[in-house]
Amino acid sequence: MSVGVATLKNKQQSVEVKSVLDFDIVEIDTENSIYYSYDDTAPIISFDLAFKHAGYALDNDKKLGITYVLLYLFKSSVVTENPEELQNFLEKYGIKLEFSVDQENFYISAKAISTYKGQVMQVLQQFLQPEFLEQKSLDQAKDNVLQYYEINKGNGHFVANRTIEENLFEGTDLAKNPYGNKETMANIKLSDLNDLMETRFTQKNINFAVSGNISKDEAIETYNTIREWLSPRYDLKYKPYTNEYIKIDKTVKLEKEQVIIKAYIPSIAKNHNNFYKYYIANYIVGGSGLTSILSQVLREESGLTYSVNSYFDAYNEFSVWMVELSTDKKNYKKAIKLLKETLTSISQDGLSQEDLDRAKKYLVGSFAIYFNTNEKVSSYLLNAKIKKISPSLIRSRNSIINSYSLEEINQALKKLVRPDEISIVTVGDI
Repeated sequence: MSVGVATLKNKQQSVEVKSVLDFDIVEIDTENSIYYSYDDTAPIISFDLAFKHAGYALDNDKKLGITYVLLYLFKSSVVTENPEELQNFLEKYGIKLEFSVDQENFYISAKAISTYKGQVMQVLQQFLQPEFLEQKSLDQAKDNVLQYYEINKGNGHFVANRTIEENLFEGTDLAKNPYGNKETMANIKLSDLNDLMETRFTQKNINFAVSGNISKDEAIETYNTIREWLSPRYDLKYKPYTNEYIKIDKTVKLEKEQVIIKAYIPSIAKNHNNFYKYYIANYIVGGSGLTSILSQVLREESGLTYSVNSYFDAYNEFSVWMVELSTDKKNYKKAIKLLKETLTSISQDGLSQEDLDRAKKYLVGSFAIYFNTNEKVSSYLLNAKIKKISPSLIRSRNSIINSYSLEEINQALKKLVRPDEISIVTVGDI
């Protein structure tokens, strides 16, 4: 394989680790390409599909929740007259299917032994050309989505995330409630599901990545076959986020002993040339678990939380830098105060050379170890394709990380950690 990704091969109790991820961008025509990685170390294939701009931001306001209803039906295999028979087929051939959706994209992944590629294609066709026939199944899906929503209204992390989305994306379609309500669910008909499939799952917005024991010609044939199942046109639009950020400090009362604290601020996209600088800075500040600065200050030194971490919530065209922790209600004010003070100190004082050396060592080494399955490789490649990360940026990832000086990382740090502009959402019995 080639690009800082490793393949683990068991051979006489020794492990061969390849240093780079070897993938090809295969041009199908002037408008279409696939990301392809060949690996014959195991008889496994992994397909990853994403329909870009097909997420729940497109839900009609009068039919909110329809995307999650479709997701529920997919996860329950309710796409044929006999879902139980389909599930038995999946188990018989060891086919692993996963589905997920966010505001912007709809994702499908399939993994199986390469011998069963034909069976995988049979299954994918049933999901991409489904038959939604039973009103009973639709009603059950609606009820389950609404029940899930009601149950999670008591989950602090869930409430915090919804609060952030509603405020950060206010006035855009990214703020839509993907669960809908009783009124919007009542408006959803079986025919609406067919319309959704026809308009969102198309030849124009499909993205495809494959990894494993499959030839390039077979990968191309697979992609072309899948495209034949789809409608040719995509002309949907939704109101996107345009970086109109307003800082908030919001508290949501919830009868829970643990208080959830989430701080956030918009940041650069993953395809930005300087993203890896931000990535390194984040790792040192709060992305490295117990060794991070935030963990050392808020957990080890002050005992205010069991866990604090930071990360990038990455969208197609931008990201949101998040810090999250939980604490008990008697200490939440102290935790927020210390969090703000620590972020201010980090921004002003910068990071040390020791911090940077440790981060480089881990980020380069762990990147190679992580890619030990075709499933992880194809998922990574699909994400890169969706977010328009240049192939050269992928292939040079480790050398780029190793090239940065402390001064460059501290300059990026000041742009990432802006204490005076960070929003804070607090959820708990306070």
